[in-house]
Amino acid sequence: MTQRRADRPITLISSRARFLAPAAIASAMLVRRGITVSAQATATPDSLLESAIVAMSELDSFAFHLTTHGGETLFMEGISLNEVTGSVERPNRFTATAEVSLIIATIELTMISADGRLWFTDPFGAAGSWQEIPLSDFADVDPTVVINPDRLLIPALSIIENPTVLGEEELEPGVLATRIDGTVDLSTVTGITGTPAAGEFGFSLPDQMPFSVWIDGESLVRRIEVSGPILPLESDSIVRRVDIFGFNEPVDIQPPS
Repeated sequence: MTQRRADRPITLISSRARFLAPAAIASAMLVRRGITVSAQATATPDSLLESAIVAMSELDSFAFHLTTHGGETLFMEGISLNEVTGSVERPNRFTATAEVSLIIATIELTMISADGRLWFTDPFGAAGSWQEIPLSDFADVDPTVVINPDRLLIPALSIIENPTVLGEEELEPGVLATRIDGTVDLSTVTGITGTPAAGEFGFSLPDQMPFSVWIDGESLVRRIEVSGPILPLESDSIVRRVDIFGFNEPVDIQPPS
């Protein structure tokens, strides 16, 4: 009878194991050196965007901060928007506090949009007074389109053309997100159904704009940047940045009484 030698190890290595072994060794070396390998690093831009669209559609609420660089959000001559901080309560309500530059002064306004109506705090009225603003006062330009990211920029995630992953960035301490660059035809957003409901915005939207989105490890969109004018009077160099946070935190937006 033939005995098996105790000092001869028996190894069974599958073809898949042989294929994965170099990658496993490389990953182990990176971890030993303090370099983490994100699961998003190997994902395709299309799969990252698809996951982000699903994750964002499942939210009931979120907060945002809108800033502009290289220009101003210009609604009409002499009235521009500097920055906005606000919250969205789905399906169709949002509130925001905006810094607005007028011809003679800079003022702070709070706005509430609910069920297709729009109110602003009255800067010239008594404290706590509100005024409903007919959209016709803005020459048929609905200002909530360029302020509320749920109206235009978040729906645009589904129409990004030629998306490319640029890498992972730390947007703030402890918040890592994968950046994807591409272009969008914002004019097609009016044909998107779901949240928000499709509708005519009252002005011509650009058909090609550089578009960047940052997606975190939970597939939530943390930042969006879009370059170029949306409103007719804006400069060609304007860049809108929307930082998104406060996911599903309690929000109760009520129209003024």
